[in-house]
Amino acid sequence: MKFVNLLLALAVSLLMALLVFEGGLRLIGMGPPKTLNAFDSDRGWANKSDTTIKRKTVEGFKVTYGFNEHGMRDDADLDPADPAAARVVALGDSFTLGLTVSRDDLFVDLLETWWTAEGRDVEVLNTGTEAYSTDQQVAWLEAHGDEWKPDVVLIFPYENDVYWNGQTSYTGLDKPRYSPSGELEAGELENHLDRGFLGGTAIGRLVTGGGGGGA
Repeated sequence: MKFVNLLLALAVSLLMALLVFEGGLRLIGMGPPKTLNAFDSDRGWANKSDTTIKRKTVEGFKVTYGFNEHGMRDDADLDPADPAAARVVALGDSFTLGLTVSRDDLFVDLLETWWTAEGRDVEVLNTGTEAYSTDQQVAWLEAHGDEWKPDVVLIFPYENDVYWNGQTSYTGLDKPRYSPSGELEAGELENHLDRGFLGGTAIGRLVTGGGGGGA
């Protein structure tokens, strides 16, 4: 009986030590990062729909991201069947998403504000997604263009797109690739966003060196 009690005491002590260590790692910023993305079988990853996430960026900015049911950092009441007189779709990466700014400072929203202030009935949709290259932006348009029927499509590339458009993965995450002729290459994208139990803890990420890909 004493041996059993000793084992229980050791197990409880170890558990408490692990919990304290886990909490300490999270306090110093080594906890699992809050990801804005969910797996998408066509584009590799996409913004989490119907989600509000508060996150501190690597630059030190504290930002709240609100995504509507369509996975856009935009108004909650957007309806593809009820368009404005003119609909503009903005395709882009974290710059278009507004990774380090609040909704009030998003240039996509500022464009809409300026145009409507001039008396134009315009709706600008922000489809910006963290770490997207232009190939994934095109894939979004191919998947959702018929649904939203934009009058104008604005695409905001970044210089690193030239490289990543030729790759089939980004930081460990599968992504689509188009051939030089513009055809989408065949192949099933795998879900590498699910970090599992260990990847969802600070201790697990410390042991595995970060574990899994991220966007």
